[in-house]
Amino acid sequence: MNKIILIMLIISVLVFSCTKTDTSSNNEAATGTMNIDFKTVFDENANDDNKLMESSYLKVTGTYGNIDAKVDAETGASTPKGATKSWDAYRYENNQFANNKIERGFGFFVLYAVAPAKTFGFDGMNGSGISQKTLDGTNGPKVTGTGVTKDETGIITIRYAHAGGPTVYPWVYELKSDTNGIFKIGYGLDNNKMSTSQISNDTDFSDIQMITDKAKDGIDYWQGDLQGTFENGVLTLKGTLKEVK
Repeated sequence: MNKIILIMLIISVLVFSCTKTDTSSNNEAATGTMNIDFKTVFDENANDDNKLMESSYLKVTGTYGNIDAKVDAETGASTPKGATKSWDAYRYENNQFANNKIERGFGFFVLYAVAPAKTFGFDGMNGSGISQKTLDGTNGPKVTGTGVTKDETGIITIRYAHAGGPTVYPWVYELKSDTNGIFKIGYGLDNNKMSTSQISNDTDFSDIQMITDKAKDGIDYWQGDLQGTFENGVLTLKGTLKEVK
């Protein structure tokens, strides 16, 4: 009898263990969502804050709050105030810069929708094809080959250089769609790239060493497809991303 009881106890433990493992695997499903609607200009109109205010916006709805913002032509800041911080709730885990939940290049890129003409000029996104930011009162490194283009196959390519502060050398980023204009986010593909280091000397974009840009390993990240269109200097991105483990 004792042997039978012992066998039954062992079987019960094994059944419980299997059930526990199966339950935990269900937690791998998506935990959050965000819907993105982005629009701005990347031609000579980006030199005019008033035109940017009229034609650019960033709209996000989802698990971590809603954003409906654009640039204020008078102040050069986003309106309503705090759009960048609101976006940080989506792109960083616990608002920590090192814990990026989405490709860094994409995380910075959508903020052009709330950026002033000055930023477009510094980053080479106003049709000039040349990025050169003033760093600490002097001209910083010049990066040639920036901007948004669409080739004959339908691929949209985004290339920009961005420095986050007045004394910081820029990083460069590249985002590419497929031939249908779809940008794949969160799949670890090489359609999203970033420079291996900050740029400190004048250079051409095509000569910069780059690596795959992706979310930080080991944390939840955003994944999904965004439909892009680029016509007459206007870029739009729309779609839904899901937060996965």
